[in-house]
Amino acid sequence: MAQEISQQAPLILIVDDADAVRMLMNYSLPEANPPCPDSTSGVPWRRLLPADADTLAQIDQVLQRRQLQHQAELEQEVARRTAELEQSRMELNSIFESLPAMVCIKELDGRYCRINRRFEEETGLDRDQVIGRDDRQLFDAERAEALMRLDRQALNDQRPISREEVLPGPNGLPHSLLSTRVPLLDGRQRPYALLGISIDISPLKQLQQQLSRAESLAHLGSWGYDIGSGEMSCSEETYRIFGLEPGSKPRIEDIWARFQGQDADHMRQAWAEVLHQGRTLDLEKVIEYRGEQRWLHCQAEVLYDDAGQAVQVEGSVQDITGVKDFHEALLAALAESERLARIRSEFLANMSHEIRTPLNGILGLAQIGQREAGEAKSRQLFDQLLQSGNLLLGIVNDILDFSKIEAGKLQVNPAPMQLEQVIDHLNLICAERAADKGLGLSIERQPRQLPWIIGDALRISQVLVNLVGNAIKFTETGAVALRIRVDQGQLEFEVRDTGIGMSPEQLESLFRPFEQADGSITRRFGGTGLGLSISKSLVELMQGQIEVESQLGVGSCFRLRLPVQLTEAPAAQAHGRDQASAGQRLAGLNILAAEDNAVNRMVLEDMLRLEGARVFCVEDGQQALDLVRHDGGQGWDILLSDVHMPVMGGCELAQSLSQECPRLPVVGVTALAMEDERQHCLKAGMVDQVTKPLVLDDLVDTVLRHARRQPSQSAVPATGASPAPAQGPTQAADQSPPDCSWPQREFIDEQQLLERYNGRRAFIDKLFDSLLSSHGNSPERLRQALARSDWEQLAFTAHSLAGVLGALCAHRLRAQAKALEEQARAGVSATEQAIEQATEQIASDVEQMLNRITHYRANAPQPRD
Repeated sequence: MAQEISQQAPLILIVDDADAVRMLMNYSLPEANPPCPDSTSGVPWRRLLPADADTLAQIDQVLQRRQLQHQAELEQEVARRTAELEQSRMELNSIFESLPAMVCIKELDGRYCRINRRFEEETGLDRDQVIGRDDRQLFDAERAEALMRLDRQALNDQRPISREEVLPGPNGLPHSLLSTRVPLLDGRQRPYALLGISIDISPLKQLQQQLSRAESLAHLGSWGYDIGSGEMSCSEETYRIFGLEPGSKPRIEDIWARFQGQDADHMRQAWAEVLHQGRTLDLEKVIEYRGEQRWLHCQAEVLYDDAGQAVQVEGSVQDITGVKDFHEALLAALAESERLARIRSEFLANMSHEIRTPLNGILGLAQIGQREAGEAKSRQLFDQLLQSGNLLLGIVNDILDFSKIEAGKLQVNPAPMQLEQVIDHLNLICAERAADKGLGLSIERQPRQLPWIIGDALRISQVLVNLVGNAIKFTETGAVALRIRVDQGQLEFEVRDTGIGMSPEQLESLFRPFEQADGSITRRFGGTGLGLSISKSLVELMQGQIEVESQLGVGSCFRLRLPVQLTEAPAAQAHGRDQASAGQRLAGLNILAAEDNAVNRMVLEDMLRLEGARVFCVEDGQQALDLVRHDGGQGWDILLSDVHMPVMGGCELAQSLSQECPRLPVVGVTALAMEDERQHCLKAGMVDQVTKPLVLDDLVDTVLRHARRQPSQSAVPATGASPAPAQGPTQAADQSPPDCSWPQREFIDEQQLLERYNGRRAFIDKLFDSLLSSHGNSPERLRQALARSDWEQLAFTAHSLAGVLGALCAHRLRAQAKALEEQARAGVSATEQAIEQATEQIASDVEQMLNRITHYRANAPQPRD
């Protein structure tokens, strides 16, 4: 480490340790020469003056320590790298053994020197059987020759070689392999061994086959285009779609040639944008092939390499002709469905208003009559009227809400029921109709005394009324027979008639909604075509069956079978209500009501007054709004408003009051029994809604639930005049004035009018006042509409007039009004002279009747307060 050259010559030390150099530097003298590199080792050296022996000894010790330390570090590095090498060897061996592929290494003479576990599993050969042997010793001659040929090609070309082969697997089933041979080269690039890798591609092949089948089923093909070479590759379905020879090498122009005219130009332009601008292609075009036009959906996009260069275009083509045809058919069906749905919705809305409005008057008056009837016989008649009306209302509710049937929401409510009572009620409803047509209606019972059963009386009645009613409607001569049989838990009805009958073709559509067996039937007999459809749905809900036999021109027979459970008659319940103890539930409440229909206004006022309320009625929302503005709404506990009125409707009224008088509750009254109508009312600011026909108990419950204060304990006499917070044309006491002569008898059937309204002349006088108020100018409106040839207005005025004339039993005038309405609706198809004569006749007669009623009301004694 340290060497002395001469006592006289300078001391030369060659060192290879940095610490030693620094130590020697401490002994350097100022006049020492600068360090120079050693010519052989490159280690810095310095010429020093002679040093003493102790210094040299210390330097030698330092150099020896550093040498030992450096040797230890080298040994540690060798051990670390040896461990890393062993770890790498183990990892490589683990990878070699666990690869999901057959891996082997062969000597240049073809003998196997190493295989992995997957090789053993796939070939069924143990490692000991394989190592040291070649392919001829392990496999059959054909496979051995194929493997050795692949080995020779890889060694000769000195590059990896791959090919697919199909071999029997361990389970005996054929499976596909992708085999690759890779020459292993030494440092001089000479092969010293051969690496073999075989991957099982059977799942991939299966997927390719499935994809090919799927492409065929979906008429979807795929293709690729090499931008550099211009070569195309196509799937089998692509060949089929474009009519190309399978396995051929088509050019892109061969594809575009299939398109015609503008479609071909569009495809070429889009293809140019794909190649030069990198845009995606997504077009639907038509090709002409073998004289047939086919719709194709073409898609393509560019693929790029890592450098961002476009190298490939991948695309797909799908034959969507069937989809296009189906789409067009679907659009046509959707348009037809929307048209039918719109017609149905309009029908339901119109039926809701046209049926519920008059039904409101009928049931309202029946409830009033039932409450005021003194004799048991009269109460029984009103009970029967209410029962029939409620049956009709129940049926109407289901018809108007026909969507419940379609949505499966129609329900039945089984309960103990007296079957005999259902049949008696049916007889009461249908016997008179049959008699009017001169038909016999016979009812046969087995047993003669029908038992009590568990069932839905309303639904059974609904079905029977429909079946028997249809039998009467479609029978001109002969008879209608109803047979009822109860036996062994089954209830059977048979309705037989001698009517027009039906053909087999007509029977096929018999139970479809909104359809009748023949369009002429609707024109001849009327009807909506819903009855039998609803009946069938109800029967199925009751777990029953309905069948029909019919012969055209002979008659029909409907059979209805229902499973039933017999039950005992429940304990007798008191019939009717004790009117004296019923009390007046709205006593002392001040109610403002807005209703444009005169009859409904009278019914609403009378129903509320009977319950002790003080009622004031107006004819539209504007009048109601003016009254509330007059006193700030302080005089009213609740406002009942018809939703649809002229001038201002109920919803507009509610919106105004929600700003000006938010504490006054507004309840909507409507004939549209639709959920949309209810939501419309609530959104406008109403607190609730009641539906026409009004049911007294429901109306009272609604008023009590929302009125600003509770009724007073003391009842207000039902027949006395209740002081109202304001004066108005309809605020009249409901006391019957003394009899006086009726000069209007020429037009009104006095006796029938009194019978209809239970002899309550005061109520009739209110109808007269309402007629004068709402129809006093009807004659003038009729003449004005005629002068303008406004047939729609003329028909509307005549229709409105006919309704109130019917309520007043002015039958002759009502018939004239209805005839004029029909003529006006015919418009130009009716002779102008006939319309003029009819208009002047009804206008003159109504004018005369109004004058006489005005004179009568002016001279009639007024009721006492």
